[in-house]
Amino acid sequence: MTKKVSWVQVLVVLVGALLGSMIAGATKGVVFLAWLSFGTSFALAPTTLDLGVLHLTFGFGIDVCIGMLIGLIVAMLVARKVR
Repeated sequence: MTKKVSWVQVLVVLVGALLGSMIAGATKGVVFLAWLSFGTSFALAPTTLDLGVLHLTFGFGIDVCIGMLIGLIVAMLVARKVR
């Protein structure tokens, strides 16, 4: 049996990641909360496709930190309750 994921649940998870990332950035200067901003980044370098008339650039990057992961976990728990 599979559950259908609603747009509200996806939105809750995205907001949780955003809030966790914002909290991690805000607590970067606080000594006892600086561990929330510890993390790394993953990226695919931008690649350009030049067709003469049209120029397309593709790339992707994400910064992952502990605060963001905590926000994601809390948001997933909340999203399970939202239907």
